[in-house]
Amino acid sequence: MRGRQMRGTLLVVDDCTFEVTDLEVSPGNAILVYGVTESSEEPDNLQNAFPISTVELAGDSFGVTVRGALLDSVTWDTIGAVIFVEKGTRALSGVVTLEGSEQSTTMFENCKTLGDNIRVRWTLDVVAGSIDIGLEGKVLQGDQLTFGPAAPESGEDGKGAMLNADAVVAGFTRNGDGFQPYALDIFMDEYEPCESFPSSQLPGQVRGVCEDGVMGDTLAVNNVELVYAHQMEEVTFIRYRRALDTGDSTYDHPLTVGTAQNFIWAITAEESPGGGGATGSFPLRQGPPIEYHGPLKYGSLKGLDLGSSTFDCYHFDPAPLGGPDEDRSDSVPPAPGVPSTALSAMLSRGKVKVAWEVDEGDGHVTFYVSATSRSHYASIAIGTKMKGSYAYVAWVDADGAGYLRSYHMRGESASSLLKVEEDLADVTVSKSPAGLVSFSFRRSLAGEGDIPTVDPHTAMPLGWALGASWSDTELTGSMEHTDWSRSPTFVTLTTGDATVAAADAEYSAHGWLMWSAWAVLVPGGVLSARYLKGFENALWLKLHQGCMYLALLFMAAGLLLAVVKTEEDGKRHFDNAHTLTGIFALALAAVQPINAIMRPPQPDSGPAGRPADGKATAGRFAVSARRVWEVSHRALAAAGVALALASLFSGIDEMENQG
Repeated sequence: MRGRQMRGTLLVVDDCTFEVTDLEVSPGNAILVYGVTESSEEPDNLQNAFPISTVELAGDSFGVTVRGALLDSVTWDTIGAVIFVEKGTRALSGVVTLEGSEQSTTMFENCKTLGDNIRVRWTLDVVAGSIDIGLEGKVLQGDQLTFGPAAPESGEDGKGAMLNADAVVAGFTRNGDGFQPYALDIFMDEYEPCESFPSSQLPGQVRGVCEDGVMGDTLAVNNVELVYAHQMEEVTFIRYRRALDTGDSTYDHPLTVGTAQNFIWAITAEESPGGGGATGSFPLRQGPPIEYHGPLKYGSLKGLDLGSSTFDCYHFDPAPLGGPDEDRSDSVPPAPGVPSTALSAMLSRGKVKVAWEVDEGDGHVTFYVSATSRSHYASIAIGTKMKGSYAYVAWVDADGAGYLRSYHMRGESASSLLKVEEDLADVTVSKSPAGLVSFSFRRSLAGEGDIPTVDPHTAMPLGWALGASWSDTELTGSMEHTDWSRSPTFVTLTTGDATVAAADAEYSAHGWLMWSAWAVLVPGGVLSARYLKGFENALWLKLHQGCMYLALLFMAAGLLLAVVKTEEDGKRHFDNAHTLTGIFALALAAVQPINAIMRPPQPDSGPAGRPADGKATAGRFAVSARRVWEVSHRALAAAGVALALASLFSGIDEMENQG
């Protein structure tokens, strides 16, 4: 598995036929089958690669088998390794060495999805009494993946299951200019960093989240063996092996076959901020520091039988990583050609890294920009808003030629960009086999016309965007970004200080107004109608109407704030899940007062439930009309609340993305 998420087993059927079984390919272009003559050749260099078959592996495949035939001019003895290349981009997606055992390192018999960005794979060897486990996460370099059995007596969920859990923390740690994989056997007897207690009855005893190897017991050792690891684009994969029963009854829990067992998992961002419990790095260790997983990136898996056949994994979402705005500059290697003296910063949301060198003597600055997610083009922009900012867009065409252009952004759409002829020097544009765009350029600190001045001593707002297509001629809507920074990062070039801008006050006020309306006032109105009808003077109706009308007022104010702010920022209205679900929820809420005015009266009932006027047919019609109204009123309310909840949660995601 390389730049694209791709996994499968290559079988040589005969002298001219092969099969790829259990094929998984994430959405995208078709995959072509190429070869190189020597298995020792660097597979990232495609200059010596040649096609070996006309078969194409379809994008967005899962669990399929594809059979292909070698070209007449190719034989197996001329192929040292089979490589899989994305059609169009020529990005490397997979490598199979025909000599050796490496081709099986990423394949497992079972797989279970743990969270949005983490899954676990495993293959049992009951005869040998061991298990191979593969942890796979869509994370950045330096992040840690954690998985292991909870304490046998634990019936807790989430954080509660972590106590006394036996787990493996795995990932890559920085080693010089690169990263080195590791897998650590740990035990968690406290929600605290690993600390020693010299005054304890057991000299040298430690407590907290600790590696087994520092527990001070002769049996406390690292009982896991690292088998294989790789990092490709945003996917980290770690394969390790352990005994089903290590013999360490104190710090290792046996793994059972044929019996349901509970497990815990976590994703830890490098240099995670504390959030309660154990915070920051755990200093007492033999291997890399164990980081706190944060308040949201963990969970428990209850009732998993490792001996049962399980496979519910699909490709990770191909969209670039989202999440909180964090400085992840240490997690991403610098772009090629970046001087060691350059300062750098990861821009908001961790998708683009910028490095720079300022030469105030000759009045110039050199920028080095590298995307951490696959895209056709990458760009940075100077400005707090998309509208009115000044952008540098870089891309590589189908022939491998790189381009860098400057634009004044008069609006949000691609067609509103005005190309600016700027005097740029030392321009480089490249694209890695994994589809990551990098570019650099040198420009004057002084501005002129649409070109902004760069003051190296003042915080400069920088944003970014990634997209699927670009052209040097006609700019169309299809070239608009697929991902962008949401909020600018303010960078001071002379000091390297970088701060992500907080969410705008208008959007914050919008969120509080909508939350107050839908989470407080609307439920208050519903509860008064449900439980207060026994009080005199129609108290329930007064409270119900008061809560609902006040909620409508809050909704109208929140909508007005959002519309005005969106227009001011030059953004499009109602173009995402949050705004669409929100506007439909508001429409249903606005209908309810009109619906209430149309409420039919309760029919007067005579003896035995018959209408007082004796007209049974009219009475039945009156009862039916009132009943229809009640059902419709409640159904509209329920639909509005459901849409509002969806809008609230998607709005929270938007706020997190904006910092």
